[in-house]
Amino acid sequence: MITPHLKEAINALGLLTNRKTEWIWIDQICINQDDKKERAIQVDMMKHIYSLSLGTIIWLGTNVPNVETILSLVDRMSILYEQDLNPNGTRRRSRYTWDEYLSIGLPSAKDPAWIAFGQILSRPWFIRSWVIQEAALSKVPPQMICGTQELSWEKFVPAASWLLSMCYQFTPLNISLKSPTIPALRSLKLFNELVQSTLPWDLTTLLNKSIRFKASEPRDKVYSLLALTKEADTGKLPLSLQANYERPVEQVFRDVTRHIVTSTRSLAVLSLIRYVPDWDRYSSWVVDFTAQAQWDRLSYFNWDQNDHTARCLVETLNHSSAGRPAVVAKDLPDHILGLEGLEIDTVNAVHGAMSKPELVSFKSRDIWFAWKEACQRLEERYPTTEAIARAFMVTLTANWSLNDHERMSDQPLSHFWQYLSQVYHQFRDSGSKDELDADRETTKYQFSPHLNSDRDANLFSLHLDAAYERRLFFTKDLSYIGLGPRIMEKNDILCVLFGGATPFVLRRVGKYYRLVGECYVFDLMSGEAIGGWKKGKFSVKMTIQCAGLFLTPDLPQTLDQSITIPTRRALVRLAGADMAFPEYEAVHGILLDYIPEWKVETLCGRGAIPTTQEAWTSIMQKAVDATFEFNQRGIILQDCSPFNVIVHAWMFEPFFIDFATVLFKDKMVRELVESGDAAKEDWDGQYE
Repeated sequence: MITPHLKEAINALGLLTNRKTEWIWIDQICINQDDKKERAIQVDMMKHIYSLSLGTIIWLGTNVPNVETILSLVDRMSILYEQDLNPNGTRRRSRYTWDEYLSIGLPSAKDPAWIAFGQILSRPWFIRSWVIQEAALSKVPPQMICGTQELSWEKFVPAASWLLSMCYQFTPLNISLKSPTIPALRSLKLFNELVQSTLPWDLTTLLNKSIRFKASEPRDKVYSLLALTKEADTGKLPLSLQANYERPVEQVFRDVTRHIVTSTRSLAVLSLIRYVPDWDRYSSWVVDFTAQAQWDRLSYFNWDQNDHTARCLVETLNHSSAGRPAVVAKDLPDHILGLEGLEIDTVNAVHGAMSKPELVSFKSRDIWFAWKEACQRLEERYPTTEAIARAFMVTLTANWSLNDHERMSDQPLSHFWQYLSQVYHQFRDSGSKDELDADRETTKYQFSPHLNSDRDANLFSLHLDAAYERRLFFTKDLSYIGLGPRIMEKNDILCVLFGGATPFVLRRVGKYYRLVGECYVFDLMSGEAIGGWKKGKFSVKMTIQCAGLFLTPDLPQTLDQSITIPTRRALVRLAGADMAFPEYEAVHGILLDYIPEWKVETLCGRGAIPTTQEAWTSIMQKAVDATFEFNQRGIILQDCSPFNVIVHAWMFEPFFIDFATVLFKDKMVRELVESGDAAKEDWDGQYE
């Protein structure tokens, strides 16, 4: 089918292409869009097709008024790009302030070049998923054509990248024009990074960078990128990535998410869940690649200099799991992702979602209410008002990077005090004078005696991207302050999952968990939880050692017609285990359900913990037998190795442990009880 837009392009190309051009490949014509099998075959061949072409022609549509005026604007911004940004697009300096922006010599707000520029950026070409590989695989810089005007790709792309990174908020594109230019600018920033680097790219990186692109066919959000990935470089894509338009979208996205987590042993792809999820359609851990990001990323990524197999973004500043790779459970139902991690604390207070307009104009009352609560809740954790203020400042910005060398934590508190002062006065002037004057006393609130000009407040407000549409929260027992997704609620669980750069918020649903989203938590971003777990500094109340975290929607009552899911758990207790004990640290476990025929809980009730070696040995053997039954039935595991159920006495939660070739009862008896009759007599189950 030839659409009116395509007809315009064909007519224009007939006039603009040179006589050496014999063939022009147009996907919409050359691929039978109605034949799903043919489309799938052609999609897997796209890299080969584009590699044979001489170049790429970009048709942006018919002329816009004054299109020629943007040439000088683009020239100026491309020069500023060379001055202010590194070749890979990262900033050499912090974003421009208003005064700095006025001094760099860009056209005035009324200049028609801005209108023409905005109209071009509003053209749909810039946000189509398929154009990414078309531009990236072009042997020469693409020809950009708008009507009869040709635009320089080499200048247009870096100019747009500079504008987005350095000063977009001060330009007429943001202030006075209503055209939707941000998506196109983000796209052009990706094109700039593709131009500056070599292929292949890591799939997670591409999905991250292209999350705001659009595709009329949802599966193409993934399939349109595959030609640029290292998976495609191997010659044959894994089955989970091969184009198949007959498979449901939900299965495609589920298998892609699982492939990435399993193959990379990283949870970076879960950071793409920055939207209100549809849990009725997708499991909570499955990324909906068609969903538009509704809040910004928390992590600051940079290019991995050690991965020579693919261009890959890595988290360079946040390391909540201390580099510990993700542990993914095998042989689970497809809709369940089994992960391991530490349960840290329960969310006890959640403040309102913060909007960008309110934050940049100092009108967010949630900031003031959260600050008031921080002064009360964080007193025991942080001894001074200044320490509380720094924790609050860094959390509210997610320790945002000003440039490649400076983060918000490196800045003086004057930035925060000035911003909070502006919030205070905005709130006070709105009719809340008496309430706020009382708050200043009860919260020990004080303005710094060294407040500077409004520049400090403006600088702080320019780096609140992470706070947009997120909520500040506090935890119950350990008084952490954090910044979490807008859908989080009181009583959600704060966790550090292995393989994650940031902590995560989970929600209990029966015996499983749902993934709510990533979060920033002051004092948990550099591996503190992992270090405390290894050293035994954390009580069992704040961390579940080796607990399997199943992130899943409500589990149906049956996996299939023949296997019934157990509803109770075996209660075999291991009393008083030392979290710092080296052998205990090395254990990996997963929650295990109860087999109705076994009533192990009758052997050791809460008030009757066994105290002899023989009693423990008997219980351990019964646990081995019970788990063997689980394996035989194929309910959780598909093999028949004797896995082993134990329950920590303080947690009263069961989990099983695989000691590989060593039988559970023999291993545990050796670790818990010294051999010999004398040791038997003195053995105490409460402390072993």
